[in-house]
Amino acid sequence: MTDKIAFKLVMAAACAAQRTNGRYIKRHEAQTGELSNGALMREFLNPEMEKFTILPEDILEADDIIEYLDSKMVELIAGTLHNYWQTIVMLTENKEVAADDYRNMALIASVPNSYHNAVGREKAMDKVAKIKENSKHIGKIGDAFKGVVTIVSAVFSYNYNKWYHTAEINGNLINFPFSKRLENNEKIELDGRVYKHEPNNTTRLHYVRVKNSA
Repeated sequence: MTDKIAFKLVMAAACAAQRTNGRYIKRHEAQTGELSNGALMREFLNPEMEKFTILPEDILEADDIIEYLDSKMVELIAGTLHNYWQTIVMLTENKEVAADDYRNMALIASVPNSYHNAVGREKAMDKVAKIKENSKHIGKIGDAFKGVVTIVSAVFSYNYNKWYHTAEINGNLINFPFSKRLENNEKIELDGRVYKHEPNNTTRLHYVRVKNSA
């Protein structure tokens, strides 16, 4: 009979793997000397591997993730949840994972990284919404723009193969595309031109050049 492992313990092992690697490494991305998060997670679940220890902080993070997944149940029922999160939320209902269920084990290994990204996006969206309340359009269409802005969020467009950034300057929101991702809260000196005044109190720029990190 296949052994069953408590879902919380599997999630804590996934957190331990993410902590150890410092990032999410897929199986085919692992370099020489590296273990993918999925493989590393299984080492943490192996009682014979004493050097792989799940720490109290991993368990606390697993609790936070499970609480986050529980909060998504309403979206699951409403049918508005992304397929990836649908699968994860439904897994939590089982409370246990079969030790040889490699597909779901690999899926759970990806959750801590996805969780941090999702929480980061949600916080950024909240911040954008708050700034938007008092934001005003900048300049006129075609005007030159130059200034130091603080990056609030970044979303990748597969259609245009660019990162679309939302940033704040003097309490006003701007949006602009750039080939590389700029990190949230990073201060950037840039120049460009006013392309459009969006109806959501945001000024769209184009011909943007990032000069340096301020």
